Amino acid sequence: MKKQSIEALNTAVEYMDNIFIGIEQITNGYISGEEANANNTMLLLIDGLDWINKVLVLTKEFHSINSNELNEVYYEIFEAVENNDTVLISDLLDYEIKPKIQEWQEILKKEVGQYVS
Repeated sequence: MKKQSIEALNTAVEYMDNIFIGIEQITNGYISGEEANANNTMLLLIDGLDWINKVLVLTKEFHSINSNELNEVYYEIFEAVENNDTVLISDLLDYEIKPKIQEWQEILKKEVGQYVS
């Protein structure tokens, strides 16, 4: 179980780079008026964030991250999506989600690294 957990966390660290790319594609899509593409990417981003959250919950004994930290932001994003508020969606992704995922990525690199020796 330990090996599988560490592998899952390493995969999550790598996958977080895809999250950053997705956020950029979404915000650029909304800015350039390509809302359909941005919305499709948003669905993929939500799936990716959900997967990361599940990995963090299932492997909580191997890291110090509280995956519930973003729950309120997730709720705000879902409300913004329902209201088609693309400016708020972009702001929440850029200024709330992205920095937190970057922080988590750094934490995981350090904490998971101690198990890889």
